[in-house]
This record gives sequence, structure tokens and C-alpha cells, in this order.
Amino acid sequence: MKNIIRFCFLLTFGVTLLGKAEPITITTPAVTSGDLIRAEDWNRIRVDLESLSIGLDILTNQSWFPNGSDVYFDLGNVGIGTSNPQSSLEIYKHSPLPGWFLIQAGTNTDSDRFSVESDGDVSMDGNALVRGGNVYDSDGSLSVSGEENLYLVTDWDNDAADTTSIIFGKNNAGSGAAFEELMRLTETGLLGLATPSPFQTWSSLPPAGIEVFGDGAKLALNSAGGNRWAWQINGEMLELFNDTTDVTPISLNSGGQIGINQPAPQRDLHVGSVARFDSGIETNLWCNQTGSGCISQLLVQSLLASGSGPQACPSGFTMVGGVGQSNTFCVETNERVATDFWDAKAICRGLSDSVLGAAHLCSASHWYEACSTSSGNALTGNDEWVDQVGATSEALAYGGSVCNDIVSLDVTTNNSFRCCY
Repeated sequence: MKNIIRFCFLLTFGVTLLGKAEPITITTPAVTSGDLIRAEDWNRIRVDLESLSIGLDILTNQSWFPNGSDVYFDLGNVGIGTSNPQSSLEIYKHSPLPGWFLIQAGTNTDSDRFSVESDGDVSMDGNALVRGGNVYDSDGSLSVSGEENLYLVTDWDNDAADTTSIIFGKNNAGSGAAFEELMRLTETGLLGLATPSPFQTWSSLPPAGIEVFGDGAKLALNSAGGNRWAWQINGEMLELFNDTTDVTPISLNSGGQIGINQPAPQRDLHVGSVARFDSGIETNLWCNQTGSGCISQLLVQSLLASGSGPQACPSGFTMVGGVGQSNTFCVETNERVATDFWDAKAICRGLSDSVLGAAHLCSASHWYEACSTSSGNALTGNDEWVDQVGATSEALAYGGSVCNDIVSLDVTTNNSFRCCY
């Protein structure tokens, strides 16, 4: 009887180690030498053997199987912390403590080399293969590297120097070379090239190129010397702005009018101060700021010439003398006819040129010079009024047969004449 009791204890211990099934408690009383076993003791042994049988049956129906020193489970879902797993492996923890890890894997020197915290944060100290590159946690940053040592770094360190940026850069060549930042994108949408402190918003929209978007959009250029120019939008205006001197020298409104040192241009080109032209401008008129007062460019040029004479003559007139000289004038190429002397003067006064102004009846000296230089058609062979009245009601007429033929005609005579500028 003593041997039987020992056998029951050995079976119980063995089942507990192998299967991890429901625990089996042997209630058989301890028996010493000389004790008798009663019927109730046999009943207890029978119950214990039945429990052992059930435990063994449960163990043989488990889905966990040994494979050498490994154990595997090939059917169903596994739940840790939940009795109703909905996935192949579901890990759940009720009311986790701060800093609690749902999954933690590591080494002797790095206990949390890989961990999943209770709030879902995943941290990893090591390398993971991602399409030929590496993703690793270094000082709180997620880095992606390729074969050429180019890195995409997300800086999310929760410290006083938190930059919350995505950083693009590379490792310089050579042993121990430092990381070189090439581009930075902050969480507020500021993009900097070769600068860790971007201060404006950029976005690239291929194939249109670079677009600056937002109210007060600004495209700035900085020089190494600290000078900063920017094209900026100010309301409807496009402005060229110097941030160094706080000056806006050029403004362009939505109507296409350009202001130079003039923030509100009123003309296609509105200069707010003095304008200088080294090679002239292509126009016939120079106007004031309202456009109501204009002066002929050709007239100004003729006044600025050596003798302030005309630079050109209107159609139907012939120049007498050198261009721009003080004694140069324009004579009508063909004669006209008037009912009388006063009618001839009125007809000439009615002629006007934008450059030379109003015409007049040719004077005696102008008519004679034109005739002497053959500047005109049919100046001789008839008498033509000239602007010279005698003491009586007569006026002079030149060119009866030659240039110096002079006669006096009654001012009421129907006669020919020429106008001059």
C-alpha cells in the first residue's frame, strides 16, 4: 500500500511539469509503517486517479505541440490578457501601470531593445529592413537610410530643443564625419534648404515649379552678406521688397501698372521721383502725371538742338536749311490760292503740327530764301503773297519771273501763296 501512494505522488508531479493543465490535488492521507488503510482511504485514491485521468485526457487534446526544445500552436487564435482573441495573437492589458510594456524583447545589456508600450507606442533600438534601407531609433529620431547614406530623420525629441521637423541630409565621407543637413520641413509647414531655421512657407507643385502659397506670400533671396530681397504679395500688389533697408522700390498692381518708388502707380509706368534715360524713349509725347499736359518729344529735341530749329517738316512741306539749326524753317512745297490777302493768312493759321505748332503765311525773307534755294515747286512765273503789308491797302507779292521780282497787289486780289513753319 505504501508503494501505491508514492506512485500517485509521482504521477501528479509529472503531469504538472509536462502539460501545465488543470492542477490535480492528491488528497490521499499520509501513511506510516504499520498503519491500516480504511475503505474511505481507498475511495480517496479512486477519486484522485479519476482526476489524474481527466488531466491526462485534457493534456493530450491541447493544440500546443513540442518540437524539440520549441513549442508551437498550429490552430486557432491565442489571447494574452483576453479570453476571446479575435486575431492570431491578441495581447491586452486592463488598467496598465505607467511605463508598462505589452511586449518587451531585449538582451542582457539592452532589456527594451524592442518594446510596445501600453498606449501603443513602439520603440526599437536596432535595425529593421525597409525596402533596402534602415529604420532605427537614435536619440528619439526615426531615420531612413539608403545605400548612399542619405537620411530622412523625424526629430520628435520631447525636450527643450524640440524642433518637431522632418530633416533630409547625409553622412559626409570619412571616418567619424558629421551628419550634414540638406533640407528641413517643420510641423508648421516651413521648408528650408541648407538652413535649419526656415521662416517662410514653400510648396513644390510640378510641373509648374515652385509656388509660394498664403496671404502675404513672399519669395525671398538672402545673400551671404546679409542682404535680403523678396517678391511679396501685399493685398493686390506685387512688390519687390528690400528687407535690409525696409524699402519697396517696385510695385505692380493688378491692372499691370508699375510704380518705381511709387506704392500706388496711376499710369503704366509711374515714377515717384526723378527719371533718367540715357538712350531716350520711344514716344512722341511726354506727359505729366495725369496725362492732361503733354509736350512733343521732337519739339523738345529741336529746342535742345544747336539752333533750336525743326528736326523734320510735316507732310507737304520742304525743309530750308540744316536740321535743328536756328535759321531752318519749313516751306509749303506747292502753292495755295486765296480770295484775298487776309484769307491767305487765315488759311495758314488754320494749319497746325504737333511738333512745330501753328503755321503762318511765309514772310518775304522766308519766301525769297526758299525760292533762291529751289525749295519748292513753281516758285517763279507768278506772284505769291508774302506776309508784308505796305503803307496803303496793298501787300507784296514775289516771283513774277524771277525770285527777286516784287510787286504790290491790292489786298482784295485773288492770288496764290505758301504757308511756312
